Amino acid sequence: ASFTILFLISRFWLLLFLAWRAHERKGDSRFDEIKYNFASFLIAWMFQGVWVFTISLPVIFVNGSDNIQNDGLTVLEYVT
Repeated sequence: ASFTILFLISRFWLLLFLAWRAHERKGDSRFDEIKYNFASFLIAWMFQGVWVFTISLPVIFVNGSDNIQNDGLTVLEYVT
């Protein structure tokens, strides 16, 4: 559970940072060149989806494991 909570906190922090940055810059200029080309935008969007899934895999594997054991590790030991 602590692994999932740490992951969710880190993703929420990233969400807040990206929203703040887009608000301060009046948009996200990284996609200005491709947002009018459907195929290019679709490829970028799909790549981001694959990236999010890849980053989430450790959490998916831990939460999907049937072998749940309380091995006495602390949060600090999980992080390091």
